[in-house]
Amino acid sequence: MRIQKLIFLIAFASTLQAGENGPPGAIDTSLPLVRGWLTSEAAPGDTLVAGPDSILVDTEHPSYRYPGRAMLMSFLVPGLGQVYIHKPLKGALFAAVDVAAYFVWQEYNAQGEKQVALYRAFADTTWDFRRWWDDADNYGGPGWDKVSVGRYGSHELDFIVLDMNGDGRVEYSGSTGDADRRLEDFFTSNNDTAAFVRVRKTGEYYENIGKYNQFFSGWSDADRLNPDIEETASGAVAWSPYRRVYVGYRGEANRLKSLAGYTISTVLFSHVIGAVDALFGSSAWNRKHAAVVSGRLLRSPGTKLGVGGVELSLTW
Repeated sequence: MRIQKLIFLIAFASTLQAGENGPPGAIDTSLPLVRGWLTSEAAPGDTLVAGPDSILVDTEHPSYRYPGRAMLMSFLVPGLGQVYIHKPLKGALFAAVDVAAYFVWQEYNAQGEKQVALYRAFADTTWDFRRWWDDADNYGGPGWDKVSVGRYGSHELDFIVLDMNGDGRVEYSGSTGDADRRLEDFFTSNNDTAAFVRVRKTGEYYENIGKYNQFFSGWSDADRLNPDIEETASGAVAWSPYRRVYVGYRGEANRLKSLAGYTISTVLFSHVIGAVDALFGSSAWNRKHAAVVSGRLLRSPGTKLGVGGVELSLTW
C-alpha cells in the first residue's frame, strides 16, 4: 500500500483566466499548470480526474540501481547484475547456465582434440608424400575416367627442402603446383636432395589428402588396378580402406569441434540475455522504489472559473 506522505492545496482560482473565446467559468487548458494535470472532462462530484503519475527518481539514493552498471555486470559475469538488483535466484540461474555450458564446451573440445590427434597419427602412418608423387601419374585406364588422380590437380601441398649445406637455413620452400616443377628435380634418382624434402603438415594438408581424389595414390593400400569408385552427389570418389577410415576420423573430429562451437555460442547468448534482463530489471526496480507525484484539480462551484485549487501527493 502506498502511503501519502504529503498533501497540500494551492489556491489559485483568482489567477486563472477564462479562455479568450471560452464561456465564463470555463477552465483555460492552455495554461501550463492546467495543461499538465488536466487530462479529461470534469468527473461527477467536485474533482477533475488527474493525469498519469510523475516519477521522481533520486539517483543519489542508496536504493537506486544504475541500469548501465547492471547490464555490464551481467554481461561480464552472468548473474552478477541480477544480484545487484536484488534478484539472487535469477542470478543463480544465469550463473548455473554459464558454468554448465563451460564444462560442456571443455568436454567436447577435449574430445575433439583427441580425435584430431588420432586422425593425424593415422595419416602419418598410412599416407606418404613420396609415394603419392611417384605413383600419381600412373593412374588411368578402365575405371579411372571419372576420377582425376594426377600430380597437378586443382589443389596443392607445400613442401620444403631442409638444410643441406650446414648453414642452418631451409634450402627451398615451394608448392607441388609450382609452374617450374622444382619438386621433380629434387626427386630425381641422380639427385641426393630427395632425402631432404619434407611436406608441410598443416591443417590444409590433412584436409586435402582425405578430401580430394588427386591425392589418392598416397595411401599405402591404394589399388589402381581394382579401383573402388563410388558415385556421390558431389562426384565420383576413389576409395581405399585406409582413406575411408581416415575420412571417418576427420568427420568425427569436425562433429565434436562443431558441438564445442555451438556451446560457446550458447555461452555468449546467455551473457547477452542476462545483460538485457539486468538492464530492464534495474529500470523496474528504480520505478518501484522511486517517489511518485500525483495530483488533481479541485472544483469549486462558488468561484468564477469553477476551480478551487490543486491537490498534490507524494508517495514512496
